[in-house]
Amino acid sequence: PAYVVYWLIRKEPERMLRLQSGCFDKWPRLFHSVPSTWTACVEGASTLMELIPEFFDLSDVGDWLHNRLGVTPAEGPLESVELPPWARNPQDLILKMRGALESEYVSQHLHLWIDLIFGCKQNGAAALEARNLFHPVCYAPQELAANGKVKGIYGELPVHVLEAQVREFGQVPRQLFLEPHPARRVIPKWPLEKLRKEESMAQPWYVAAESLTAEEAPPDAPTP
Repeated sequence: PAYVVYWLIRKEPERMLRLQSGCFDKWPRLFHSVPSTWTACVEGASTLMELIPEFFDLSDVGDWLHNRLGVTPAEGPLESVELPPWARNPQDLILKMRGALESEYVSQHLHLWIDLIFGCKQNGAAALEARNLFHPVCYAPQELAANGKVKGIYGELPVHVLEAQVREFGQVPRQLFLEPHPARRVIPKWPLEKLRKEESMAQPWYVAAESLTAEEAPPDAPTP
């Protein structure tokens, strides 16, 4: 989607060129600053973004925030991304973002996010009350109509219209839960020093899950 391309313009500029038919987006719409993007998301009515995994990946050390490729739109070369005042450098930003993601507060409220994205507050009256509604075209289609068009809560639309919507703005996932999701029972501690010093803490979650599965498997069991 366009917002993923927005974040990664310094690392993968070719994706924006493909999305924008060979050109970079207008200068004001490029990613220049974490504080200004935060302000636009919080105060603007039309800026809807989610953070990408790179904001929490300790193995990446934030290289994607530097313009190491020399990306140069028509208005001039992009500088490195402006960081918030509480981050000393890109590595410090990623470390603190990961610490916040794994914090006790986030773990205690994780089920509320699940309700919004996959659960009982994804659509309908509960979504309206939670101010969690998006354009009708963003919702997953229900079925393919006999005339070849996709049929959903928005009516019938040609497939290419929905494909363009998904490609540029993303899509709301299918609803998985109809009742409020239970809160997390076990909340492990993730101190910043442990995140900084232990290499295993920098691995993506699925790498840690694979290692745990291997440790628990009997000696003669095949490796997953």
